Amino acid sequence: MRSIISKSIIVIAIVVTSNFNVQSQGKINYEKEIPAPVTKTNSDRNFNENSNYKSPEVIEFEDKMKKAKESGDLNESIKLQSGIDKALNTKTIYPQTRLVENESVKEYKTDISSFDTNKIYTLSGYTYQILSTATCTEQRGSNLGRIWTVANMAVDGGKYTIFSIGVFYSDDNGVSWTKYGDNVTISWAGGFVEYEIDAEIIEGSSGKYLWIIYDDLVSYIGPGGGLLVYNLNNGDYGLTEIYWPTYDGNFKLKLVSDNSQYVNNSWIYIVSNYKRYYGNTYLLGEQVALCMNPYTVSPVITYKEDSFMGSVSSSTLIDFNCDIAYFRNGSDSIMIVESSLESISAISIGTASIFSFLTNSLYRGIINTSSNVRSNACISSNGAYNNLMILCSRQFSFNDWDIEYYHSTNGSAGWLSGYADYTYYNTKIPKIIGQRNAPGKFYAAFNYLFDSPYPGHGYAAVCKTINYVWNSVVYPASHIETSFYCAPSPAVPNPQINNDVSLAVWSDDIYNYPRSLWISRVNNSVPKKLFMFGAIQGLYDAASNAMIYDTVTVYLRNSVSPFTKVDSSKKELYGPGTGQEFTFPNAQNNVPYYVEVKHRNALQTWSADPVTFVSDNASIAFSVDAVYAFGNNEIQVDNDPYNVFAFYSGDINQDGTIDASDVSEVDNDSYISLSGYVNTDVTGDNFVDAADVSIVDNNAFNAVSVVRP
Repeated sequence: MRSIISKSIIVIAIVVTSNFNVQSQGKINYEKEIPAPVTKTNSDRNFNENSNYKSPEVIEFEDKMKKAKESGDLNESIKLQSGIDKALNTKTIYPQTRLVENESVKEYKTDISSFDTNKIYTLSGYTYQILSTATCTEQRGSNLGRIWTVANMAVDGGKYTIFSIGVFYSDDNGVSWTKYGDNVTISWAGGFVEYEIDAEIIEGSSGKYLWIIYDDLVSYIGPGGGLLVYNLNNGDYGLTEIYWPTYDGNFKLKLVSDNSQYVNNSWIYIVSNYKRYYGNTYLLGEQVALCMNPYTVSPVITYKEDSFMGSVSSSTLIDFNCDIAYFRNGSDSIMIVESSLESISAISIGTASIFSFLTNSLYRGIINTSSNVRSNACISSNGAYNNLMILCSRQFSFNDWDIEYYHSTNGSAGWLSGYADYTYYNTKIPKIIGQRNAPGKFYAAFNYLFDSPYPGHGYAAVCKTINYVWNSVVYPASHIETSFYCAPSPAVPNPQINNDVSLAVWSDDIYNYPRSLWISRVNNSVPKKLFMFGAIQGLYDAASNAMIYDTVTVYLRNSVSPFTKVDSSKKELYGPGTGQEFTFPNAQNNVPYYVEVKHRNALQTWSADPVTFVSDNASIAFSVDAVYAFGNNEIQVDNDPYNVFAFYSGDINQDGTIDASDVSEVDNDSYISLSGYVNTDVTGDNFVDAADVSIVDNNAFNAVSVVRP
């Protein structure tokens, strides 16, 4: 017998049980949110850049845009975009396919579709890095709740660094993952890709598309960024450039859509930081762009050449950041938030109607409540609602940064401020995502500094659910050695499985190990407990009525085809006389689940019927009678003083059938007298011998295989 505990579980326990409520010396223990009024400043912002004269022609064109949008006429939207430059003085650029030599990226040899508590993907080689991540979740249709994760990856291609994007999806709240197609090379030959990526899912009756936008420039000088669009119906994709014609460099690109409100006539809204060399300094601000037909892999993009909220003169680029959100407060609107531009403490906001997005925006002012340094502001909404939430890093002292939030439930007219993290630790680089059409439901993730055994490392990913309630119960999750440069990304969970769970996707940075992409899942409700009796054929001794302990993994699966994995729990099985409690944080009460049991050399066994948790508890007794296994697929191993039924031993290669290939493996190891904790030792005595061969051979003779629904 040998127990195996993964490193991730150990570290999660350590970090989660740390005192997250300890404040730095001198910190006030805030007990409620405080108002955050919007105020104007006397900055040197050039407001003349952010508004065009509302000529009759502009007003007429915007009215046409509104009619096309509200009528759902996609063809009219496409037609309008073809004539938008003449009416609005914008610049429309038709798709320019990016010509990048396709260079393959080798993958680590691992079955990413098999269950591994947190792992999504692993790159091979120590010089490989995952630079940035983003997530989005399908909100409608047959794949409702499918979580998409995109990652920007860099590998050493010898002469040049190769940058590529990998795409993955999960239908079971991150329990298992499928890689979508091959990695797509986006840059090579010495190009430099910034640590930013964003993604948006567009779902309509005319198709489903995944938009991925990313930075692609050299030292902030270059065209701006790239756009990768997948047609998820047929796997086609298009790779094009994103750039504003009049500025030296655009970076930190973000995007959002109004797909939550307009299913078949969605528009995409893009924002980017920009800098333009002006005299002896730089003009900094944000620029925007619009796509009125996102249902294609070769989209047409219209750019506003001026600044959205006006520019600011600065000679530095310290932590300047902006983000974008779509919301409805009686009308369709866009909000942009920026940090570290007007001042090192300012959180500035601006809004525009979606129809005036390229012509007239309104600078509203700043909402920060103190002069503390702030950075990395980000914003999200709940789709077609007036709920908005902003996160930012706020400095309390040199080594103490908190995660501050601002939220509004009236479409930016009024704000309240509080904290998503208020510990004495160094927490930075927050990201936030809102659940569509679920007012007040937001998910946040950020980096969290802790003591590390590796020099220069020591960040953990933290994920939280924020529900507009000050000091509400939130559950962080973490894993050792996350990359400081690759900020964790929150994800909206699958509502069909469990909507009350926090998810964060992140990259590790363990010294001298291949880089991996992970997801942390923490349930915000009470974990469900399954009390299970079971036995394993080869490990059970009828003479002593006892069994050698060994580890099994129990999965919960949906009760309808394709029986998707919902959750798992791994523990030692003690035998038929001692039930064992398996806990499932992602399970829900009053929902039926099939139970699947897996062991390293036993046959996978399913429950005969789904089990249902009532008041957080359920039970199953596989060892009492074979009728509790699907297809009666167990073997009787004892009848005195009571009957004992066990899972078949001998599926050495875990292919679902006990056959000659399994017998061969055991026979070969028996011939060389192999010893130790090995899969071919089905009796658990740490020796591979004739007893092991006999069990496997008998089950192979009877053609024992998995029976499942």
